[in-house]
Amino acid sequence: MLVLCVGAGDGFGGSLRDLPSQFRELLVAGRIDTVCCTDHVGEDSLDYLSTLSPNVHSTPGRGDIEAADTSAVRTGNGVGIVMVAGRAIPPSTRSLRSLAMRHGASIIVSSSGAPDVCDVGGVLVVRVGSLLGNKPSSPGSSSQGPYSFQLLDIGQEGRCVCYTYRLTDLSGQVDIAKKVFSLQQV
Repeated sequence: MLVLCVGAGDGFGGSLRDLPSQFRELLVAGRIDTVCCTDHVGEDSLDYLSTLSPNVHSTPGRGDIEAADTSAVRTGNGVGIVMVAGRAIPPSTRSLRSLAMRHGASIIVSSSGAPDVCDVGGVLVVRVGSLLGNKPSSPGSSSQGPYSFQLLDIGQEGRCVCYTYRLTDLSGQVDIAKKVFSLQQV
């Protein structure tokens, strides 16, 4: 069961159709079971993600005031995932665990922070970066964060292998980091 975890960042301009060629070669239709997308997902990007998987789920971005802050999904093999808008991510281990329990999830996907994955109190927390590269955080800054996404390979026995793909230079190679976790029932 492959789950693609991405941040779109459409609210800052651009579209996932403008993906770097290195990522286009990696993201192939028919291999991904579920897509979990956070942060400003425009219609054009949702259309593109739908070509990768028929199961596309997203949370609102910062500009989507009327929408709920969380969205929960259950994968084909029964693993619960809750997606959280970046502005709504709980800061403490206890809060994260409570959020996961409330949604029956073993995994939390958030657009909060740099791309990372870690175990927090028995809950796998995936902080997605941006497929379009993180835009400068302060006015006048010209530095752009890495292009990135995570791919979770979730096994039947509760084993989850997380691959983080990063591209810091559009002309460079994709760096891949691998971490293995045991998912706990929450």
